[in-house]
Amino acid sequence: MTQSLGPAQLQRLPYRRQAEGLADALREASDTIAAAAAGSTLLLMVDDAQELDDASSALLGLLALRAEVFVVVTLDR
Repeated sequence: MTQSLGPAQLQRLPYRRQAEGLADALREASDTIAAAAAGSTLLLMVDDAQELDDASSALLGLLALRAEVFVVVTLDR
């Protein structure tokens, strides 16, 4: 079963602890988003990924490495 979360749902996800820097914050965000899958696969779709900032690109990369997250990305030239 695939679960889909929109931006509004992602903003309401509870973070478990306070991050200590950007790398820690990205790992925490990745853990929290993946935990929302709750035993299913979370579908993450990103359109025009070339427009992402560095932190968003890093988070996307972390999420793409997780078994519980399936990432679909589009790029525009």
